[in-house]
Amino acid sequence: QLTNAVWVPTSGITMTANTNISPDGYQNADSASWGANDYLYYVYGPNTTGQTLSFSFYAKGTAGDVIVTRANTDLDPNQQINTTLTGEWQRVTLTFNGGAYIYIYPFDSRQTGSTATSLQLWGAQLEEGAYATSYINTLSAVLTRGKDNCVKTGVSSLIGQTEGTVFVEFKMNGQSVNEDIY
Repeated sequence: QLTNAVWVPTSGITMTANTNISPDGYQNADSASWGANDYLYYVYGPNTTGQTLSFSFYAKGTAGDVIVTRANTDLDPNQQINTTLTGEWQRVTLTFNGGAYIYIYPFDSRQTGSTATSLQLWGAQLEEGAYATSYINTLSAVLTRGKDNCVKTGVSSLIGQTEGTVFVEFKMNGQSVNEDIY
């Protein structure tokens, strides 16, 4: 939640929590509005020198407006992307090189090309790796990805009972002899 106290807005920013329906269907998206030279940032403390990180969030704003998303580290002080808003929810992802410290800016109106003055925000996450994974829901869970589960019963309407082929390839680690697989 970008209205959480860990996110620091400059004095010209107005942040309001839970004002809009987010991509997950709940009213938990935050609203932000700002003027010139305003930005929202978060300081990430653990040393990530030598790591590739991905910061992502969902944004919705006026079609055609541009937001500048930045990461600033001691090793690479101005890693950024410019995102042209579509008027619909879209995922903004910045992949960058870590450092001894990181400042993360979902939007920074001080940067050249920034034209947006308001935005709806939701689902911010910072991860190790060169790409952002799917959104990790932490509404009622710890800050790690939950177990994926895929179940389908009654497939006779999808696959004929005398036709078709199913191919599955997987590797089992840690299974002992005579253990059932579920």
